[in-house]
Amino acid sequence: MSVALLIPALEAKPARLIPVATESVFANERLPVADLIGTAWLQLFQTGVDFGHDELDQVISEFEQAGAQFIAQGKPYLASRAMGVIEALREAAAIPSSDLRFFIG
Repeated sequence: MSVALLIPALEAKPARLIPVATESVFANERLPVADLIGTAWLQLFQTGVDFGHDELDQVISEFEQAGAQFIAQGKPYLASRAMGVIEALREAAAIPSSDLRFFIG
């Protein structure tokens, strides 16, 4: 199993699935960092959760913090995956829609 970000179809763009991590990498690498930096959202992504525009800034911030922690730990490959998720979320955030929902799980 793996953890991925699902971005629904937006305007003329098709739905996208952005990989976050395999289940084992998420459990062994990402969750300990999420606990270390005290995130509210990242822990929820192992089981899966949806969120909307109102939560995007906090979700992006948590991925940024996790990416910085991975760099500090000498794990740039994990930081680059976090940056891919951040870029996809920022792109989606630029499209105004109050009812748009994202899913990570």
